[in-house]
Order: sequence, then structure tokens, then C-alpha cells
Amino acid sequence: MGGPLLIRPAVDADRPALLSLHRSLYQAHRDAVVPAQVRELIAYRDYEEVVANDLDSLLRTRSCHVLVGEIDDALVGYITARTEVEPQRVLSRRATLEDWYVEPSHRMSGVGAALLQALESKLESLGCDVLESGTWSTNEGGRRAHDAFGFLETRVSYRKRLRRE
Repeated sequence: MGGPLLIRPAVDADRPALLSLHRSLYQAHRDAVVPAQVRELIAYRDYEEVVANDLDSLLRTRSCHVLVGEIDDALVGYITARTEVEPQRVLSRRATLEDWYVEPSHRMSGVGAALLQALESKLESLGCDVLESGTWSTNEGGRRAHDAFGFLETRVSYRKRLRRE
């Protein structure tokens, strides 16, 4: 694995490496775990622009938190969450885990667990009451990870194509 793992907040200088990780999560990893008939239902016209804009939003929005895992000056994973307050809920300060990705060569080494633990500590320090997350229904590794870290499945989402152009 190399040197020690450093978990830290992302900085602007991380953008190129983070964009590569973000692209890997939303293209290569997605394509490996999501069947083609589902990919059609979630496709964007200019995926590269969407991925870049999404990352820029995460890095610039105050309610977003981006942590990176670094080994030997190279980013090997990242995790992101957005926070919000829903006063009508009993657990009103909620965070949504949006991205959680570790380079394949560093999986099963504790990087993902360390990223999640650091994110949970950050969110607790901000007063968050609950953390929610999602993954593709066909992402067995992601589902096992969520189960292993104490997440409870609370919703199932469906999507259907209505028209063909």
C-alpha cells in the first residue's frame, strides 16, 4: 500500500486528481456495476461537463464537505457529503453521503473505512443527527459496505422510460 494514509479536506489544488476519481466513480465504476438498460435511463448528453460541474459544486458549496485519502502524495480515494436542516423532522440535521470512492488497487485496505469514519466525525462536529446514503441496487460491493458500516436500507427507487425519440 505504500506510506501512511492521510485523510484531509480537499483543497483547490486537488481538483485535477479529484476530477479523475470523480470520473472513475461516475463512469468506469458505474459502468461496471450498472446494467446497460439502466445506464440508458440515467445518461447525460455531455457527461464530462456534468462530472466537472458536479465536482466544482462540491468544492465550492458551503454545505458540501469533501475529504480525500492520500498516500505518498497521491489521492487514492475521496468521500463527499451535503448537509441540510429539515426542521419538521425529529432528526433535523441531516447529511447525505453523495460520493464514496477508493481506487481499485487500494480497496479492502481500510481506506474506505477511514474516509467514512473521518466524514462521520466531521458531520458529528457540525451537529448532524443522521447520515443517509445511496448506491446502485446492482452494486453488491457498495451494498455490503453500507450494511457493514451500520446503514439501514430505507428506500427503493424505480425509473422507467416512457418515450423513445
